[in-house]
Formats: sequence, structure tokens, C-alpha cells
Amino acid sequence: MPALVAGIHAVQAAAMRGGWVYIMTNRPNGTLYIGVTSDIARRAYEHREGLIEGFTKRYGLKRLV
Repeated sequence: MPALVAGIHAVQAAAMRGGWVYIMTNRPNGTLYIGVTSDIARRAYEHREGLIEGFTKRYGLKRLV
């Protein structure tokens, strides 16, 4: 029975994997950007370094709220 319970928990953990909803800004009372990602550390780094062309790079959104 313990093996069955462990198997059920593994299936539930896999089903609960999700992502992050995050907000980036450029300054207090500035422009906001809301995004979704599965790897928040990588995505925040990409925003800070301006690696991806688009809205966040154009407006200098580098602060994770």
C-alpha cells in the first residue's frame, strides 16, 4: 500500500506543475508588464539583460515586482 500512495503523490505532483505570473516595471508609478513563465529566474534575467526584443526592452522594464 505505501508504494501505491507514493505513486499517487508523484502523479499529483506532476499534474500540479505550473508556472509563474509575474509583473515587471521600469520605475515607481511607471509602465507595467504582466507575463507568464515556467522559469521565473531565467525570464527575469532575460528582462534585466534586454535579451528579447519587444515591449519590455523598448520600455526598459527591468524590475520584478
